[in-house]
Amino acid sequence: MNCSFCKSKSYIVLPYLKKGFCKRHFEKLMHKRFKKNIKNLKMLKKGDKISYKISKKPEDIFLKIMLEGMPYKKSNKGKKVISEFLDILSEKFIKEIFSGKWPKFKVNEKTLYPLFNFPYSEIEAYLKMKKIDFSGDFKTNELLLKVMKNRPGAMFSLSKWWYDKDN
Repeated sequence: MNCSFCKSKSYIVLPYLKKGFCKRHFEKLMHKRFKKNIKNLKMLKKGDKISYKISKKPEDIFLKIMLEGMPYKKSNKGKKVISEFLDILSEKFIKEIFSGKWPKFKVNEKTLYPLFNFPYSEIEAYLKMKKIDFSGDFKTNELLLKVMKNRPGAMFSLSKWWYDKDN
């Protein structure tokens, strides 16, 4: 499949969008989605102080890259920006439902989840594309893999509903 925008060879195909992306357009998509999460969900304002974990884990590296150049100040006392991504949040949701609890996505003005709609596979593909070393690997739950295969985009709907419900 070719890139849906420039017709060059696709670097990645996203089944839920039914589109292929070259490296340039995939990078644009990732940055645009991140900025849209921050803006539309009113997570941060210009000049806000934020804190986030720095490690060699892919999601932490990705979060740091996405925040670079944005008008926020890193501080230990700022709003806590959590690097949990779509797969982790969906697994938590499913585990709580199966244990008989109503899932709670603890979002407030001091704890933010800007990667809530980023699948691990896309975070990993982005870092590999940029040739950035990272350690660790995430294994997606078998049930979620089946859902993603049979219903591309279902996890996005779930995360959006879950995020909107608690805000």
